[in-house]
Amino acid sequence: MSILMRTILVALASALVSAQGYCQTETYPSRSVRMLVPYSAGSGVDLLARSFGHGMEGKLKNPVVVENREGATGVIGTQAAARAPADGYTLMVNANPPFLVAPLSQNPPPYDVLKAFAPVARVGSVPLVMIVAADSPVKGFAQLREYAKAHPDKATYASTGNGSPGQLFMETVKAATGLPLREVPYKSSTQALTDLIGGQILTSIVSLPAADQLIQNGRLRVLAVGSRERLTRFTDAPTLSEALGSPLEASVWYGFLVPVGVVPERIAVLYSAVAKVFDTDEARKSMQVLGIIPELQSPTQFAASLRQDADAARRMLSLVEQSKTTP
Repeated sequence: MSILMRTILVALASALVSAQGYCQTETYPSRSVRMLVPYSAGSGVDLLARSFGHGMEGKLKNPVVVENREGATGVIGTQAAARAPADGYTLMVNANPPFLVAPLSQNPPPYDVLKAFAPVARVGSVPLVMIVAADSPVKGFAQLREYAKAHPDKATYASTGNGSPGQLFMETVKAATGLPLREVPYKSSTQALTDLIGGQILTSIVSLPAADQLIQNGRLRVLAVGSRERLTRFTDAPTLSEALGSPLEASVWYGFLVPVGVVPERIAVLYSAVAKVFDTDEARKSMQVLGIIPELQSPTQFAASLRQDADAARRMLSLVEQSKTTP
């Protein structure tokens, strides 16, 4: 081997050792962290991300930059997060059911959620509610099936499209009760609620924050709630579990995830930052405004609940497919 070649190899080896040493000793984070939100600015996920991102800057001692990548029920932004470098500098905030269901609704799925992401923290959930117009002749959940059978032309429910929480949970309710309801998809929940109040649609299952103002104004009535226990505001409305006689919790949870491959030490740093912000009065007030019930899950706890939710998502999608083929 020539002296020149030997010199080059020694230099390369030294550079490699130096690089490895730098990676091992680098303080994390040493630069800004991107917080990717797969939904539009002003959405519930976005507002939660900005609330936590602001607080996490002080914990991480670096900027946290929120980036919105909306489209395809969250798939576009989620796919971008999955393709990001696994270095801990891209943190995604997402909401489920769309997180787990949206990719399964495509053939083939653009990514496998359980294989593409590592959980960091789940911070809370928003209960869904089954609603009708305040002047609807349906006064309670028990009357819904009777009315739908007696008035098949009015037996409709509004959703915001394939894979949306309203569609998935309503199809689950239909399968459990035999409710003869026909889906009417809308581009936005605002349009759906307008037609619901106007009497063009019989019922819908939506997040409580989306309908809360209209409920308070006496425009909508709550027939059932998707929380584990009855809500103090709607003591006359049963939980869906009570109404169905079988367990069903209808809610949307919010969580933080990173691309798979991020080392556990960096995930621990991110979880610690999220957890510290979670315990602040500012974060609690922000979640209260958004209608979020606080519930902090560690990476291990979040991973376990993700596996359960993935199984539930497949079952709900199967019910939707069955409903499409049932006359």
